[in-house]
Amino acid sequence: MSVYRDFDCKAIFSGLKHGRLRQRKAIASVVRERGLWLRLYTTGIYSDLTISSTAKTYSVHRAIVCPRSDFLAAACRSPCKESSDGSIHLPDDEPCVVDMMMQYVYLLDYRQSLYADSLLQSPELESSEAESITCLLLHAKVYTIAEKYAVDGLKDLAVDKFKAAASQAWEPSDFLHAATEAYTSTIDTDRGFRDVVLEAFAVHEDLLDDDEAKTTIKSLGSLPYDLLLYLHREGKFQSLAAVGLYDGRISRGQKRYYEFDIEVAFRIARWLL
Repeated sequence: MSVYRDFDCKAIFSGLKHGRLRQRKAIASVVRERGLWLRLYTTGIYSDLTISSTAKTYSVHRAIVCPRSDFLAAACRSPCKESSDGSIHLPDDEPCVVDMMMQYVYLLDYRQSLYADSLLQSPELESSEAESITCLLLHAKVYTIAEKYAVDGLKDLAVDKFKAAASQAWEPSDFLHAATEAYTSTIDTDRGFRDVVLEAFAVHEDLLDDDEAKTTIKSLGSLPYDLLLYLHREGKFQSLAAVGLYDGRISRGQKRYYEFDIEVAFRIARWLL
């Protein structure tokens, strides 16, 4: 007998006469297990730790949250007040983002939080933009909190959900807010979400003609360079020398920020696409 489990934990059996029956039993077992984890998450039964945002307190279990987050594990081990009184407070994080992180810790997935309205109070959003906020910025913020609290699996999931959402319902303004989040809340060497932003710019080349996009890119320091470098790595600089737009300096791979004229950079990127 050989047993495999895919991402959804569905058992696939091979070499068994009654494989389908065993498969159904295995799936039923997984469903029951998921139900148990959901019950622990929603009821807090047997809890030995509380984690609180400014909007909600979560009754959680060290044996579950600590393996998911190196930060929370360290907090529970430390001799500080939070560890001694069995509570961890996250006052500086948006409640909706904390809520989605806690969903992932127990369920290995997350949905848009009931507290997502807190993002509408963000100073980076104009009132008219706040009314139409969609989910791309939420996924960017989930990635940020996953990096902050060292929840690596959540970072990967946020990237996947961002890609899926961007492909299904593209909203340029929301994307630009997500790009700003990625380039202002993560370090240069953390490429996970930044590279997804670059891919989106390459796919949606019309953004390079958009005034709002130009303003955003100009404000994000390394983004123009990163975009040109990304296009170079995709093999789109092959004929630039022939038209006098590229002298080969980027191909050296040195992390140097040349004094690009921003409008020339836009024209180069637009021409490549």
